Amino acid sequence: MIKKTHFKIEKMDLVQGLCTVRHINPYGPVLSDEITEEELNKNGNPNHDIISTFDIPMQNYEYITADHLIHYISKCYPSKLFEDYLIKKIADRPDSLQALEGQTFEKDVEEPEEIPVGQLMMIQVEPGYNVDTI
Repeated sequence: MIKKTHFKIEKMDLVQGLCTVRHINPYGPVLSDEITEEELNKNGNPNHDIISTFDIPMQNYEYITADHLIHYISKCYPSKLFEDYLIKKIADRPDSLQALEGQTFEKDVEEPEEIPVGQLMMIQVEPGYNVDTI
């Protein structure tokens, strides 16, 4: 399966070997045209992008090439997190959950009784043995 990645390299520190990357959320409000780029710049990170810092891989005491670094970062793209974000974004939001905010609760919870299981014993069973009689 091929997935599209979208990211921006924000900062490179070749002395420490670090690369800061903005993984751009394809389901966020900017790319969905829910807000404008101008609103994005005013409000911090409303697109819910993910910022990551990578150690730049080395090979034979040299940093990998730019193409290899881009490929490496692409492989680390958090597709699953963004897909989870989309599911939460389009999910039904019952008012009953919002009504819980600010309330204090006290509940009794029954913990299961601990049952000692004794010692575990491992034996090799060969073909022809009846496991029930061991």
